[in-house]
Amino acid sequence: MTDFLGKFERELQEHIGEIIEIIDSQLIPHCKSIENKVFYYKMLADYHRHSTDFYEDDKQYMTNMSDALSHYKHAMELGIAHLPPTSPIFLALALNYSVFIYDMQNNVELAISTAEAAFHGAINQANTLSEEDHKESTLLLQLLRDNLQLWTTMVETDEDLRGDPGLTAEEPEIEPEPEP
Repeated sequence: MTDFLGKFERELQEHIGEIIEIIDSQLIPHCKSIENKVFYYKMLADYHRHSTDFYEDDKQYMTNMSDALSHYKHAMELGIAHLPPTSPIFLALALNYSVFIYDMQNNVELAISTAEAAFHGAINQANTLSEEDHKESTLLLQLLRDNLQLWTTMVETDEDLRGDPGLTAEEPEIEPEPEP
């Protein structure tokens, strides 16, 4: 069983490496759309982040963590500058990046502020959502809200995490999906 698991992990690492190479060397350089670039940088960051699960070597682990962080930051810069805050691609990026900050960097306050900024930016413009994006954006807003509630509750109950996340107890309403 251990041999099978080791073989599986090695093959998975190889596939992740191949995907990272394709995204980095082929998709991003030939991408014309900013929205697609944000998506590819998010994907690149996600793959680097998930590849850390397979490294026992601290140096390789830290390299992938650093790569994930830089790709998330770059994608966020592009997304903030060029995408509407209600874009499903931007909201998925903000969700994954805030989870990365929370889980991988153990920075609760930054995770909260990142998720909160994306949530409030989108919720304030939720009425501008196209019918096409409404369902996906609403789902992503709910996931961001769920994380915010969980993280805020943890900060309120754990003295070591206590800070000022800036959230209120009032929960903003998410508009229901329009009828077809």
